[in-house]
Amino acid sequence: MTNNARFHWVKTSTPGKCRTTDGRKQVVNNRQVQKLSTQCVLICLGGGRDVACYVSTVTGYNNMAKDWNPELYNDKHAFVYQYGQGILSWLEPKANERILDVGCGSGQLTSQIKESAAWVVGMDNSPEMIADVRSKYPSIDFEVGNASDFEFNQRFDAIFSNAALHWVTDYEGAVKCMYRNLKPGGRLVAEFGGKGNVQNIVGTLRKVLAQHGYHEQAEKQLWYFPTIGEYATELEKAGFRVTRAEHFDRPTELADAETGIADWMAMFGKQFFDGVSDEDARAIKAEVQERIEPICFVDGKWNIDYKRIRVKAIKEKVETIDTK
Repeated sequence: MTNNARFHWVKTSTPGKCRTTDGRKQVVNNRQVQKLSTQCVLICLGGGRDVACYVSTVTGYNNMAKDWNPELYNDKHAFVYQYGQGILSWLEPKANERILDVGCGSGQLTSQIKESAAWVVGMDNSPEMIADVRSKYPSIDFEVGNASDFEFNQRFDAIFSNAALHWVTDYEGAVKCMYRNLKPGGRLVAEFGGKGNVQNIVGTLRKVLAQHGYHEQAEKQLWYFPTIGEYATELEKAGFRVTRAEHFDRPTELADAETGIADWMAMFGKQFFDGVSDEDARAIKAEVQERIEPICFVDGKWNIDYKRIRVKAIKEKVETIDTK
């Protein structure tokens, strides 16, 4: 990084936990992380004369999605936002509403929300994805942030989320955070993986990893796939009133008949292969594909057993009754 590089401070963490400091020189190579204190880290993305930086808590960084690939996401997994059209119809955005898109990913749905004349902010915990969408949609505000640890100065009329909340294993923190950032009467509209989601591929991957001696990797818990009852309970505990909920099957066709399963594992299951040699990873992926082919490869196409939850909940307005 050059000494006169331009910095874009795209996020500061929860007020009171971390503060930025001026004049600090950093060495940046793609994503560079430097500890500022026992609680805070400075994270920079980019190089040369244009560097995007933000401050996060150590906990937030540890929970962050690592090394998402925007090109692979957009080219081979466009179904993520294409299937989001259904939950977008539940949102019903209105002109001049202030709306937050949690886990905005590739930004397509964020852009559609903006077309309703709403004022929208997209938030994702992947700096790579945020850097990509900021270049594609320069008229929209995009922030790097953690769904279970974020704070905005102004509250929102609605919070929207598609295909993101199952990545947030601190689901209690996320529900409380979303409730806190809504206006009284504001609504949460979300779709995410429910109980049984992608069980064929993930269950098989866990077995194959263990059989190859990678027991620690096989036990990793990357997602939270609840039942409707479990998630509705968390929402109600936080103060929401759940007005609508569905748990449904959504078989999902992968883009490439030859590499679809390997692409899926590279995009969404990458952390299962931390500490696995390249040779073993190739063998494991090939074995997983071979085992699930009889049930997941139909008419020349890969179909994965997605099971989704859709939910709509309202932050109740609290009325004060004068008893005098």
